[in-house]
Amino acid sequence: MIEKVPIIHTIAALDSMRKRGITLVNAIQELVDNSWDWMGNSRLMNDARIRIHAELNSDDSLTVSVLDSGEGVTHYVREDEQDGIGIPVSSSEEANRDGLQMALRIGGRITKSRTNAIGRFGFGLPQSAIALCYDTQTNVFTKTRTGPWRNLALNIARIKESRDPETNAPLLGKPVLLEHGPPAELVPEGWNWTQSGTMIIFENIEEKFHRIKVMETFLAELKQRLARVYRYAIETGLEIVVTSPDNLDLTPIKPWDPLCQMRGSETARFGPVDDTAKQTLVFDGAGSKPLIDDPTTGLPAIIEIRFARIDRQIVVRQLGDEKSSTFRKFNKKYGFNLAGQGFSLVRGDREIGHA
Repeated sequence: MIEKVPIIHTIAALDSMRKRGITLVNAIQELVDNSWDWMGNSRLMNDARIRIHAELNSDDSLTVSVLDSGEGVTHYVREDEQDGIGIPVSSSEEANRDGLQMALRIGGRITKSRTNAIGRFGFGLPQSAIALCYDTQTNVFTKTRTGPWRNLALNIARIKESRDPETNAPLLGKPVLLEHGPPAELVPEGWNWTQSGTMIIFENIEEKFHRIKVMETFLAELKQRLARVYRYAIETGLEIVVTSPDNLDLTPIKPWDPLCQMRGSETARFGPVDDTAKQTLVFDGAGSKPLIDDPTTGLPAIIEIRFARIDRQIVVRQLGDEKSSTFRKFNKKYGFNLAGQGFSLVRGDREIGHA
């Protein structure tokens, strides 16, 4: 029997989550990470799609929707009493949680065998939701291939009103089953559901949290950031589309490769570029290196270091006269300067940092 579950032990702990300094871009990347990690068969079927839709409201608040064509959030889950991890099961009789409840609990996690997963290093969906929508709500709709549509909102006001009679812990509600899926008015124009997927809506984010001055500028910067961070995923088939009511261009973003080696990237114009050097560190316990096992392969973990040098003459030919304002403008955009050089750290197929 699946009932309401504690979202966290105390309301004071819940209140502290809103002060973690999580930005809107942090939260969006958290959802893209989750979507790509759980894309499942959509990767094999060449239908791995993520749509990000941002809309400014009349009161200057912002609503952001992130939709994907992934597997959907597992329906039936049994939470392990020792470590709190959710284990997928096949029926309601075996379950004591809905997967949506696990996904929206602080620290909640569902086990799944994933190939080349990005890994857990972000803030998590519930913490992102609390930071951005503490006084509004985050609404989640999801469907697995064999199950019904389910809906659960993370609404702090309602959670505070619902307490465990024994522990006084704030309770997260039970998912609602839907016959026809998310209301049509909530789904961005041009999106079509297939057999499964998830839609997460950060509703009415206050201006002091989203800090968007010009929507067009925000969307352009977001596209470039996503194009760089997820360039390897995009190169292997992930489609990411970013829209607003005033810009419904459904063209997927191209990868942004700082090494200028991906043929389909925005930076391919500065190639061809070959690696000028490559080094591999194998953490097999030899010498001063520790033994670290890769959880996916079971083999010693590997760090591959690649160096690339872009031909200056090609850059000049592509961008024009070095003394022109056009050259300076695009040089800043593409980063061919001291500030743009440096390192890019990639785990799996996701850039997790650059400097």
